Formats: sequence, structure tokens, C-alpha cells
Amino acid sequence: MGQRENWLTMESAPGSVVSCFRACNTGPYWARLAGVRITSEIYDPQYMSDAEDGNSSWDKLPNKAGIFQVLKATGSKGIVGLFEQTPAADEGWEHLEGMYYFHRLSTKSP
Repeated sequence: MGQRENWLTMESAPGSVVSCFRACNTGPYWARLAGVRITSEIYDPQYMSDAEDGNSSWDKLPNKAGIFQVLKATGSKGIVGLFEQTPAADEGWEHLEGMYYFHRLSTKSP
């Protein structure tokens, strides 16, 4: 599967809205590749420090269900995350490529 096809697994139409977690800080080339617009970011104050990796920061976020609802209300189809290690499988993250993962914000999500 080619690079563009990996990013199209997000099942988003060109121009769709997505959110990001740590992935905004690495350059938004991935958004152009997938043809999506970034409209919101889950801020990680530990990013670019040696204090924590993305997995630790994500695991410490309180009220993820509330975060998902707020992001869905903005029209976001999902979250693109940058993780050094594979995120927990039971949280619904899909591997895109490298350290990038996608969490779909479906109507069934909490």
C-alpha cells in the first residue's frame, strides 16, 4: 500500500476536518497528504521535552469521553496522534504509518 493510501484509511473525504494530538507539532504534511483540514488540537505541554512520551501523556488525559464529544461537536472525523509506542488496542487507534495513528470519532464513540 502506498503512502497516500495509508492516510486515506481515515475514510475522510477531501476537505474533511480532523483533530490532532502531538501530530500538529511535527509539520502538517500528513494533513495535505490526506486532503484534510486540522481544526483542533489536544495540547500536550510535555511534547518536545524528555519528561514523557505521547503514550504517557495520552494515558494521563482526564475525561477522554468528554474530549471526544467536544471534538465531534466541531465536526472532526477523528484524531491523528503521534505516539512513540503503539497505543492501547482497546482505545481504537488505527496505525497509519511510522508513529502516526488515527482514532475515528464515529457517532458510536462515547
